[in-house]
Amino acid sequence: MRKKRRSILEQQDVAKEIIGFFGCSYLGFRRAGERSKVHFQYACSIGEHPAGSITLANLERAAEVAKQKTDLHTELPYSQVSGLCKSCIAERNNKLSPAYEITELNAFAESNHNGKCLSDAYSRAHALYIWKCSNPSHDSFPSSWTNVKDSGKWCPNCWDERRGQSHRMPLEDVVSAVDKWGGEIQAHWYQGNKMHVNILCPNGHNYSTLGSSAKKRHGRLGR
Repeated sequence: MRKKRRSILEQQDVAKEIIGFFGCSYLGFRRAGERSKVHFQYACSIGEHPAGSITLANLERAAEVAKQKTDLHTELPYSQVSGLCKSCIAERNNKLSPAYEITELNAFAESNHNGKCLSDAYSRAHALYIWKCSNPSHDSFPSSWTNVKDSGKWCPNCWDERRGQSHRMPLEDVVSAVDKWGGEIQAHWYQGNKMHVNILCPNGHNYSTLGSSAKKRHGRLGR
């Protein structure tokens, strides 16, 4: 059963309540066209902060997140309060105690990857920090704390080495396949583990394609 669409007056009542919840003043609404979303305008209680506008869906999402936010160490992402006074959000986040100490990031890198976090201070989970793996020949790399802790991402050079050149398609296989239909490989190169080849077909056409496509006789000119 489809949800009943709220009238503009009903939407205004909800918007006024939520905007007031955030300590802002309701200024009205605007809509660019008949099918455009309604944007509710507000003024921040702090005079020097610029006024803004926001859809009702984003207002309701912001209110839900804010009401559930009981832990002062939990950050409030910009994406979840898009359109509400960003100056206030930034100031509020800057006043919060950091959720982690930089020593905890370093301890995690050491215990899980035998590596290090080279950054000086922690700010927030999605900020970029500098990390270093245990291989002295590998460069340090930037990554967020979320990616390292929750997604398991680590040194891109280590990842490339683990995949290894053994996963690359042998050039001989592609040469043999192309030779069967009269083509000639002029050059080849790798991007990661994917082989790219430049082929001269029997009709004199020169083109580039993936080695896997050439091996399967896909992307071939002059059939």
